[in-house]
Amino acid sequence: FGPENPHGNAFRVTETPLLSTHAAMRMAAPEKGRAWKIKNPAVINPITGQPVSFKLIPQSNCPMLMQPESLVGKRAFFASKHLFVTPHDDDQLFPAGDHVVQSEDCLGLKEWTREDKSLVNADPVIWYSFGVTHLPRLEDFPVMPVEMVGFMMKPYGFFMWNPTMDIPAEKNAASKEEITAAARALGGGARARL
Repeated sequence: FGPENPHGNAFRVTETPLLSTHAAMRMAAPEKGRAWKIKNPAVINPITGQPVSFKLIPQSNCPMLMQPESLVGKRAFFASKHLFVTPHDDDQLFPAGDHVVQSEDCLGLKEWTREDKSLVNADPVIWYSFGVTHLPRLEDFPVMPVEMVGFMMKPYGFFMWNPTMDIPAEKNAASKEEITAAARALGGGARARL
């Protein structure tokens, strides 16, 4: 509350450019509604004047709960944050490294992000780490039915308007409007599309 927000219902969106590998090591922060835009500065939307982007929107997930200095914690450095961004390198394929089972430490993202490399004008590789911490319940035995986890990627500024507005306004010849028998008994008020 205050002179600029007398009703307490206004908020401000803050965009933080992630210009280096260390700055791009991020947590999802659902209490802030955090999401990330992957921008293409070479293509500008003519309406907004902003680069076209994809918006990575985290869903419900939990970071790794193992202690960072445990063997699992060392090997799974990639699960210590939700987001990592590195400059493209053909030899960097697996976030845990090539031989995680035989390693004493993470041979992937931990090594690739040791040096704070610039992401400016880089061909970025987005490493989004998501998962669940499964706390077993009786209903999970002997087969765990389902656990939902994931993310969304949405176009952001690709179009001049909602692309569904291009759908032709023609009637589907296979559809017909029909008044049901029950609706007829009530005077024709309820209709169904078949």
